[in-house]
Amino acid sequence: MTQSFEVSDIATYLMGTWRLNLEVRTFNGKFDRIRPHNGFLVLDEALGAISEPGTRVLNWKQMNENMIEDTSFPLRICTQVLVMHDGRTLFEWVENGHVCTGTYDPSTLSITLMSNSPGKAVTYTYQIIDQHTMSVCVVMTIANSPPNIKFGNLLRVHK
Repeated sequence: MTQSFEVSDIATYLMGTWRLNLEVRTFNGKFDRIRPHNGFLVLDEALGAISEPGTRVLNWKQMNENMIEDTSFPLRICTQVLVMHDGRTLFEWVENGHVCTGTYDPSTLSITLMSNSPGKAVTYTYQIIDQHTMSVCVVMTIANSPPNIKFGNLLRVHK
């Protein structure tokens, strides 16, 4: 795929409100459809957050279709964003007392976030399609439950 644009400042690209449209399926013999999941993802700069020089801090909030914070979806994080020497960007945050990490690779326009805590592992993969569109795939494994996959897209909401 030929890239028609670049995203060098991923924090600035991500900021704003995104319409989230996901299909949720379970990993079992039939790959059963569980439900659709629609809502919003809101990212903004965490003003006043303590950060190291050269880093930015972003708040990520999942909102339901009525723009009310959705506590059933576990993504509410405050992420420190640091550009590394090889051009990739490191994401780091603490979730339930555990350090989680991710990266943005500008050569592939992809973001991978990994959250691991006892009994639960979640991998988020975002692929930037254009200035206002991303595809997303979330794989979630929870102890004593069949893993599930959420996939779909994010569309930037213009205000």
